Amino acid sequence: MKLWLAVAFFAGYLCFAVRSLVVWDHGYYVYKKLCVDVNDAQKRVFKLRERVIEINEAMNVWNNGEFIVEKTLREDFLMSKPGEVIFYVKEARARDKTYLSSQA
Repeated sequence: MKLWLAVAFFAGYLCFAVRSLVVWDHGYYVYKKLCVDVNDAQKRVFKLRERVIEINEAMNVWNNGEFIVEKTLREDFLMSKPGEVIFYVKEARARDKTYLSSQA
């Protein structure tokens, strides 16, 4: 009788332990879902790091390349390439800006 009771108690405990591992909050399914979430987050971080590298490379080309020289020559010194025409527009006075904003 005592052996039967011990086996029944052990089987009940074993069922409880398996159920707690599989179903409850700290169970196997939650673990697998968290692994998938972590994997997705790592993939996203990798893509974002690649994008940051691309943007930094583009900034280096822009800041150190011929574009900055051409921009400075065009804007500050009003220089142009042969055959180009430059149109210079004066800034509107404060009174004109107020008039234009009231018309909109």
